[in-house]
Amino acid sequence: GTALGTGVGPSEQSKNIGRKDQLVFETEVLKSPLTLLGDISAVLYVSSDAPCTDFIICVQDVFPDGKIINIQEGGARVNISGNQPEKKEISVWATGYEIKKGHKLRVVVCSGWFPRYNRSLNSCEPAFTAATMKPANQSVFTGGETPSQVILPVLNEK
Repeated sequence: GTALGTGVGPSEQSKNIGRKDQLVFETEVLKSPLTLLGDISAVLYVSSDAPCTDFIICVQDVFPDGKIINIQEGGARVNISGNQPEKKEISVWATGYEIKKGHKLRVVVCSGWFPRYNRSLNSCEPAFTAATMKPANQSVFTGGETPSQVILPVLNEK
């Protein structure tokens, strides 16, 4: 991962595969390596019944044996004004990573990634003093006038 200190580095995510609170996109098995080099970002069209909430994007490598590791992740706490789709731009930071032939690229969109990011109680209270927890129902819209997308910096090798 992008953190410094003891016990950091590629973090296996296979145990999270059964989570019911995530939206997952996964490619077919890659027929050739895919090199990502540069800034990753996301444009999400979202709604929520909470006035502020988190959206997290995780870009992952799925190994042939099923092991999943994070390549990069990023997120943002966003304010929501209603139940209509709202455009939110999220930085997922930069990466330099090659996904090998035979692997898959996986993208996860979720609203929490604790302990990597402080949890959001969806109440708009400051993160370190928040005490009121509010369940939130989130929607991510795709297609048409709400083209949610994750923008990947694919290195075109010649």
